[in-house]
Amino acid sequence: MYNKKIFLAGHNGLAGSAILRLLQKDNYKNLELRAKEKLDLLRQNEVENYFKEIEPEIVILAAGKVGVLVQI
Repeated sequence: MYNKKIFLAGHNGLAGSAILRLLQKDNYKNLELRAKEKLDLLRQNEVENYFKEIEPEIVILAAGKVGVLVQI
C-alpha cells in the first residue's frame, strides 16, 4: 500500500494539504502532486494525458473551486 502511486489533486488547499500531511506522516512516498497552474483539472484531455503518463493507482480529489458571491 505504501508504495502505490497516489495522485492528490488540491494538495495546496485546506483539505488537500491536510490529506498530504497525513500521507507524509504515514510514510507514503510515491505521491504525485501537480499545481493547478501545471494541470487544469477542467480540461479532460489534459488530465487523461497526465494519467497515461504517471499511471496512478490511487486518485484523491480534494480540489475545488472556492469563492463567495456577494450581492449588494
